[in-house]
Amino acid sequence: MGRENCVFCGIVEGRVESSKILESERVVAFTSLDGGYPLIATKAHIRNWADPLLDEETVQELATTQRKLVQAVMATAEGVSLLSTNEEAAGQSEFHLHIHVMPRVVGDRLVRVEMGPRYNRTELNERAQLYRSKLVELGLV
Repeated sequence: MGRENCVFCGIVEGRVESSKILESERVVAFTSLDGGYPLIATKAHIRNWADPLLDEETVQELATTQRKLVQAVMATAEGVSLLSTNEEAAGQSEFHLHIHVMPRVVGDRLVRVEMGPRYNRTELNERAQLYRSKLVELGLV
């Protein structure tokens, strides 16, 4: 999907109507059409958290905005779920980096993460080594 067809780019550029909550140099937060809870999106067209275009300054603004909105939502709910998916296999449907800040109440059944199988220590160590080697391979540490 190109920038011209991206709903989040449309919001940033003012082509798509939105109800903005917060805005900074690199990030905008607005209410979701589905659910009315806050969504935080990058102003630049960044696909997701793995996109090489995502710089540290934007990550910091995302984190700061997320923290502020979690505090505001917690003042209206019993809890908060944060959701950001990466690629179709994980459920990403809009390919522009965004974070859902969803108010929760006990028993709402909105989103539940199903836990996978429990791993033994050897398997956990193997997975940790895999991720450490990928961090090195990708030049991230």
